[in-house]
Amino acid sequence: MLTTDDPAKGKPAWELDCGSEIVAPPLAEGDRAWIATRGGKLLAVDLAGRRIDWSVEAPGGVIAAPALTADTVFVATAAGQVLAFARADGKLRWTFSAEGPISGGIAVDPGRVFFGCKDGNLYVVEAGSGTLLWRFKTRAAVNGAPRIHDGLLLVGSDDGQLYAIDVR
Repeated sequence: MLTTDDPAKGKPAWELDCGSEIVAPPLAEGDRAWIATRGGKLLAVDLAGRRIDWSVEAPGGVIAAPALTADTVFVATAAGQVLAFARADGKLRWTFSAEGPISGGIAVDPGRVFFGCKDGNLYVVEAGSGTLLWRFKTRAAVNGAPRIHDGLLLVGSDDGQLYAIDVR
């Protein structure tokens, strides 16, 4: 159930049945939001029309909030995959399979997708094709979402280290 609040009334302005538990914060831009559900679906919601524009299956279940580029929505799954869908219609563009389960979110910059994995690797794939560009091995699982700040990719690992990788 996706709900928005109307502060003037002190109750939800509207609700939308999303089919199952929402597992991560909705990602909103303009009049659209993308929702990941426990039932393994990625939903594109038209906020102005208060309806689901499209819905796609994400095998293994989406485990974190989606990430966006100008024309693509990316999600990570517990099955160890990153899936890229067209923002406009949800058409699958590519799938990348990591060497273990993914348990955190995704970071994107122009042309690249970054994510960590329980296999201890931080993966970097090409945003347009899903081709592996490189990976960085930590000494333990990478369970959190990486973040990009001032040209540095920041990622924590279960080895207790914060890694700051220059990605300029």
